[in-house]
Amino acid sequence: MILKIKEDGFTVDVNKYFLYQVIQKSIEKAGGVSKLSISNNLRKWQKGLSRIQLPLDVFLLLCNFLNLNDVNSNILSIRLNRTKNGIFKYPLLIDSNWIYLSEMIRCEGHLTNKRIILENTDTELLNKFKNSLLNIGLKKESLNEKLDIKLQVPLDWNIGNIKILMKIGIFIVFILGY
Repeated sequence: MILKIKEDGFTVDVNKYFLYQVIQKSIEKAGGVSKLSISNNLRKWQKGLSRIQLPLDVFLLLCNFLNLNDVNSNILSIRLNRTKNGIFKYPLLIDSNWIYLSEMIRCEGHLTNKRIILENTDTELLNKFKNSLLNIGLKKESLNEKLDIKLQVPLDWNIGNIKILMKIGIFIVFILGY
């Protein structure tokens, strides 16, 4: 199954020689870099000097401008905007790993700008979730597991009498309802 995604939310890592040729031919066809009002970074992307990642929609626009058909073989990976690591091939193929991840995040977690947070205590589900992340192309080094233990204590208990037998991190007390 091929899922059509909005390209403006992604950046792309492309074969460097192919990208150079696409930008050069686009500039020549348009009659100069100033005639292409796509971005001020075209020459920097062409030479590999830009710190700004190449947006997928800009790359596909240039390829369409040149009537190039088979551009997917030159795309090394795509990534979400403002992330460092490319995580999947383009076009995005939805398989059972993607479905499992999306449903686990929908039911047991949430997304922030920089991370996926999954809140569950079942180690079997957590291991399957981690394996699914690895199967879609995420690198093991980019996974960071953290254990938070939350206790609910009645308000009439004296918090000073609670003893923690093993202290690994920081103990924080939140009193709700005040």
